[in-house]
Amino acid sequence: MGRAISILAGAEGLPIVHLPRRGVCFQRRMMKEVTNRSAVSGLRSALPTVLVVDDNEPTALALGKIFSINGFNPIVVHRGAEALNCAADGAAIDAAVVDLHLPDLSGLVVTQKLRERLGPETPIIILSGDTSMEMLNALPHVGATYFFSKPVNSTQLVERLKRSLLANSAH
Repeated sequence: MGRAISILAGAEGLPIVHLPRRGVCFQRRMMKEVTNRSAVSGLRSALPTVLVVDDNEPTALALGKIFSINGFNPIVVHRGAEALNCAADGAAIDAAVVDLHLPDLSGLVVTQKLRERLGPETPIIILSGDTSMEMLNALPHVGATYFFSKPVNSTQLVERLKRSLLANSAH
Protein backbone atom coordinates (compact mmCIF):
# COMPACT_ATOMS: atom_id res chain seq x y z
CA MET A 1 0.00 0.00 0.00
CA GLY A 2 1.42 3.31 -1.00
CA ARG A 3 -0.75 5.63 1.07
CA ALA A 4 0.73 8.51 3.04
CA ILE A 5 1.00 8.32 6.81
CA SER A 6 0.16 11.31 8.99
CA ILE A 7 2.75 11.65 11.73
CA LEU A 8 1.43 13.43 14.80
CA ALA A 9 3.51 13.86 17.93
CA GLY A 10 1.80 14.22 21.27
CA ALA A 11 2.95 16.38 24.14
CA GLU A 12 0.68 14.95 26.84
CA GLY A 13 1.67 11.57 28.20
CA LEU A 14 -0.07 8.75 29.98
CA PRO A 15 1.49 7.24 33.09
CA ILE A 16 3.67 4.22 32.38
CA VAL A 17 3.52 1.49 35.01
CA HIS A 18 4.47 -2.09 34.32
CA LEU A 19 1.99 -4.65 35.64
CA PRO A 20 1.81 -8.37 34.96
CA ARG A 21 0.20 -8.96 31.55
CA ARG A 22 -3.24 -10.53 31.40
CA GLY A 23 -5.41 -11.35 28.42
CA VAL A 24 -8.54 -9.24 28.80
CA CYS A 25 -11.15 -7.52 26.68
CA PHE A 26 -13.00 -4.56 28.12
CA GLN A 27 -16.18 -3.08 26.74
CA ARG A 28 -17.57 0.44 27.00
CA ARG A 29 -17.74 1.60 30.61
CA MET A 30 -17.30 -1.95 31.86
CA MET A 31 -14.14 -2.70 33.74
CA LYS A 32 -14.67 -6.44 34.00
CA GLU A 33 -12.63 -9.13 32.39
CA VAL A 34 -14.27 -10.96 29.54
CA THR A 35 -13.02 -14.46 30.18
CA ASN A 36 -14.86 -16.02 27.27
CA ARG A 37 -13.37 -14.72 24.03
CA SER A 38 -16.56 -15.67 22.18
CA ALA A 39 -18.42 -13.11 24.30
CA VAL A 40 -16.80 -10.47 22.07
CA SER A 41 -17.91 -12.26 18.93
CA GLY A 42 -20.68 -10.59 17.04
CA LEU A 43 -20.98 -7.59 19.35
CA ARG A 44 -22.73 -4.73 17.59
CA SER A 45 -23.01 -1.27 19.04
CA ALA A 46 -24.49 1.97 17.78
CA LEU A 47 -21.16 3.50 18.76
CA PRO A 48 -18.07 3.01 16.57
CA THR A 49 -15.98 0.16 17.95
CA VAL A 50 -12.24 0.77 18.40
CA LEU A 51 -9.85 -2.11 19.01
CA VAL A 52 -7.07 -0.92 21.35
CA VAL A 53 -3.93 -3.08 21.38
CA ASP A 54 -1.28 -2.16 23.94
CA ASP A 55 0.66 -4.44 26.28
CA ASN A 56 0.99 -1.73 28.92
CA GLU A 57 -2.18 -2.29 30.92
CA PRO A 58 -2.53 1.22 32.45
CA THR A 59 -1.97 2.82 29.04
CA ALA A 60 -4.43 0.49 27.33
CA LEU A 61 -7.09 1.07 29.99
CA ALA A 62 -6.55 4.84 29.85
CA LEU A 63 -6.98 4.78 26.07
CA GLY A 64 -10.11 2.67 26.47
CA LYS A 65 -11.54 5.16 28.96
CA ILE A 66 -10.64 8.12 26.72
CA PHE A 67 -12.38 6.48 23.76
CA SER A 68 -15.41 5.55 25.87
CA ILE A 69 -15.80 9.11 27.18
CA ASN A 70 -15.58 10.40 23.60
CA GLY A 71 -18.37 8.24 22.20
CA PHE A 72 -16.56 5.08 21.09
CA ASN A 73 -17.02 1.48 22.12
CA PRO A 74 -13.49 0.28 23.00
CA ILE A 75 -12.29 -3.31 22.97
CA VAL A 76 -8.99 -3.39 24.88
CA VAL A 77 -6.49 -6.23 24.51
CA HIS A 78 -2.85 -6.57 25.56
CA ARG A 79 -1.38 -8.99 23.02
CA GLY A 80 -1.26 -9.14 19.25
CA ALA A 81 -2.81 -12.61 19.12
CA GLU A 82 -5.78 -11.37 21.16
CA ALA A 83 -6.32 -8.53 18.69
CA LEU A 84 -6.27 -10.94 15.76
CA ASN A 85 -8.68 -13.26 17.58
CA CYS A 86 -11.11 -10.38 18.19
CA ALA A 87 -10.97 -9.48 14.49
CA ALA A 88 -11.42 -13.13 13.47
CA ASP A 89 -14.27 -13.74 15.96
CA GLY A 90 -16.54 -11.37 14.09
CA ALA A 91 -16.42 -8.36 16.41
CA ALA A 92 -17.60 -5.33 14.41
CA ILE A 93 -14.38 -3.30 14.50
CA ASP A 94 -14.56 0.18 12.97
CA ALA A 95 -10.98 1.23 13.78
CA ALA A 96 -7.85 -0.01 15.55
CA VAL A 97 -5.17 1.66 17.64
CA VAL A 98 -2.06 -0.53 17.85
CA ASP A 99 1.16 -0.22 19.86
CA LEU A 100 4.21 -1.32 17.87
CA HIS A 101 5.99 -3.19 20.64
CA LEU A 102 3.89 -6.10 21.87
CA PRO A 103 5.12 -9.13 23.82
CA ASP A 104 4.01 -11.81 21.37
CA LEU A 105 3.91 -10.26 17.88
CA SER A 106 5.32 -7.16 16.28
CA GLY A 107 2.77 -4.36 16.01
CA LEU A 108 3.72 -4.21 12.32
CA VAL A 109 2.64 -7.83 11.85
CA VAL A 110 -0.56 -7.23 13.82
CA THR A 111 -1.31 -4.16 11.69
CA GLN A 112 -0.75 -6.06 8.45
CA LYS A 113 -3.02 -8.92 9.53
CA LEU A 114 -5.69 -6.52 10.82
CA ARG A 115 -5.56 -4.68 7.49
CA GLU A 116 -6.17 -7.99 5.67
CA ARG A 117 -9.11 -8.84 7.96
CA LEU A 118 -10.69 -5.40 8.32
CA GLY A 119 -10.27 -4.15 4.76
CA PRO A 120 -8.68 -1.07 3.20
CA GLU A 121 -11.08 1.55 4.60
CA THR A 122 -10.72 0.79 8.31
CA PRO A 123 -8.46 3.31 10.08
CA ILE A 124 -5.49 1.67 11.82
CA ILE A 125 -3.53 4.09 13.98
CA ILE A 126 -0.08 3.16 15.26
CA LEU A 127 1.25 4.35 18.63
CA SER A 128 4.94 4.09 19.49
CA GLY A 129 7.88 5.78 21.11
CA ASP A 130 9.98 4.41 18.24
CA THR A 131 10.27 7.16 15.65
CA SER A 132 13.17 5.67 13.68
CA MET A 133 13.10 6.16 9.92
CA GLU A 134 13.15 2.39 9.44
CA MET A 135 9.95 2.01 11.44
CA LEU A 136 8.24 5.03 9.88
CA ASN A 137 9.08 3.78 6.39
CA ALA A 138 7.54 0.36 7.17
CA LEU A 139 4.14 1.77 8.18
CA PRO A 140 2.62 2.30 4.71
CA HIS A 141 3.67 -1.21 3.66
CA VAL A 142 1.72 -2.88 6.47
CA GLY A 143 -1.42 -0.79 5.98
CA ALA A 144 -1.15 1.75 8.79
CA THR A 145 -3.29 4.83 8.31
CA TYR A 146 -1.73 7.21 10.86
CA PHE A 147 1.10 7.33 13.37
CA PHE A 148 1.24 9.04 16.76
CA SER A 149 4.42 9.13 18.79
CA LYS A 150 4.22 8.35 22.50
CA PRO A 151 3.45 10.07 24.72
CA VAL A 152 0.29 10.68 22.70
CA ASN A 153 -1.92 13.73 22.84
CA SER A 154 -5.32 12.13 23.51
CA THR A 155 -7.26 15.08 22.06
CA GLN A 156 -5.40 14.83 18.76
CA LEU A 157 -5.81 11.05 18.71
CA VAL A 158 -9.59 11.23 19.27
CA GLU A 159 -10.01 13.98 16.68
CA ARG A 160 -7.98 12.04 14.10
CA LEU A 161 -10.06 8.94 14.75
CA LYS A 162 -13.35 10.87 14.44
CA ARG A 163 -12.23 12.50 11.17
CA SER A 164 -11.09 9.16 9.75
CA LEU A 165 -14.37 7.45 10.57
CA LEU A 166 -16.39 10.40 9.21
CA ALA A 167 -14.41 10.33 5.96
CA ASN A 168 -15.03 6.59 5.63
CA SER A 169 -18.76 6.96 6.23
CA ALA A 170 -18.93 9.52 3.39
CA HIS A 171 -17.72 6.87 0.91
